[in-house]
Amino acid sequence: MDTIAILIATGTIIAGTIGIGAIIITTTIITIMVTTTIMVITITSGRLNVNRAKSREIHQALGTAPGKIV
Repeated sequence: MDTIAILIATGTIIAGTIGIGAIIITTTIITIMVTTTIMVITITSGRLNVNRAKSREIHQALGTAPGKIV
């Protein structure tokens, strides 16, 4: 009976450590995904802002307002 109890205890400990490791791995993967998506969003929004600024400059140089029918 003692050996069975020891085997069960070691099995639960190993399973627990594996579970904790899986949780840590999943959380790190989720954090990496979130950070990459935030970075992509910020980069794309920054590019859009740059494009808007450039289009405004072009419109001002041409003497036309954006959205104005010439």
